[in-house]
Amino acid sequence: ADILFMIGHGLDTWSEDLAKSADVREIIVTDRNVTLKGYEDEHEKGIDPHYWLDVSNAMGIASQIRDDLVKIYPQHADTFLTNTEHFIRELEMLDAEIKEQTSTLPNTNVATFHNAWGYFADAYGITIVTTFEEFPGETPSPSYLREFTESIVKNKVKILYAAPQISTRSLK
Repeated sequence: ADILFMIGHGLDTWSEDLAKSADVREIIVTDRNVTLKGYEDEHEKGIDPHYWLDVSNAMGIASQIRDDLVKIYPQHADTFLTNTEHFIRELEMLDAEIKEQTSTLPNTNVATFHNAWGYFADAYGITIVTTFEEFPGETPSPSYLREFTESIVKNKVKILYAAPQISTRSLK
């Protein structure tokens, strides 16, 4: 590979050493063509880097990658333009499908394992009422677990969003 596109705001820093060792150019996909959300908690203040989970932001990311590739490889511009148009049409269909499915949910209250679903929730009318692992890598305290459980019961939560790459053993 000649280029590695990375999500910004500290999310893909794990790949920086990999790119450097392979002498690959890094391009961070950040603030162009997307709507970013900030956050502030007792630990830090920043930008929520999980912005691709809103399909409209994924379309913006695809457009940015297309624009960057056209600049770097102008001889392939037509291919990049055509492929991006096709991909964005697929994303538009996905967006419509998600909107249709979420619009019929009898209860849009959900719990999340990890604070990554804010963009998705906002885009599709979902309410995140609690998060199991509020701060990544920190084991929830017993009092926090009590609050987590009480919030699930109080809000009649039937859905828990998790990420396949994150172990949910502690949640079970």
